[in-house]
Amino acid sequence: MPSVLQISCITKHYYPETLDNFKKLCSILNIKYTETNEATCCGLPYFDRGELKAAKTIAEYNLQVFGQNNLVCNSSKCLNCYQIQYPKVFNNTVSHNHATHLAKNSTGINSLLQQISMNTLETISGHYFLVKDCCNAEWLGELSGKMKNCSWTYPILKNTCCGAAASMASENTELSRQLGKTLISEFEKSGAIAMVFEDDICRKQVDIAANVSGIPVKTMNLIDLLMQNQKHQ
Repeated sequence: MPSVLQISCITKHYYPETLDNFKKLCSILNIKYTETNEATCCGLPYFDRGELKAAKTIAEYNLQVFGQNNLVCNSSKCLNCYQIQYPKVFNNTVSHNHATHLAKNSTGINSLLQQISMNTLETISGHYFLVKDCCNAEWLGELSGKMKNCSWTYPILKNTCCGAAASMASENTELSRQLGKTLISEFEKSGAIAMVFEDDICRKQVDIAANVSGIPVKTMNLIDLLMQNQKHQ
């Protein structure tokens, strides 16, 4: 059964090159996929704010759209929403089995990127500032360690917050931007080529902070870094 690509709203609207590279990654890994224009936001902002009625309405719609298909998610935060939040919000309801099925049959870049060959990883070089998802990024250290021709600088707090967490960007804009500016300051001191993110939600928050501060910063998704020398198969 082909998988359905689930693309985060941020990637879809702000980073089309990353979307293209995500498709390139799927092609290189021989993942057969379909695309749908009917899917909407995964509901993450509403789950974060505790607006469960709205979140559940969104989740019910997405369960209909995705049906029994497997999902391949480009966002670790969206993946977390499907795998953890959906089964919770539908617990003891008629949709629970459907939500559980979707959770078990959803995969993300943490799984896909670990399937990339060593030959591909060895084509990548340079010094990068790597921002991990503060929620779940243990796999990222293992992957970056395989890139023998890269050097890495991490934030002082290795698993730190970009300012997007738990809808902080809308609830406390100034604090959100300050957290982003802290990461930018560390990046500038590191001398790295670019800030690399595993999730575009975090990336966008830092881009916003950089724009407000008037600081030019190059940001990229980890997918972009890994696919920059690769061609569609």
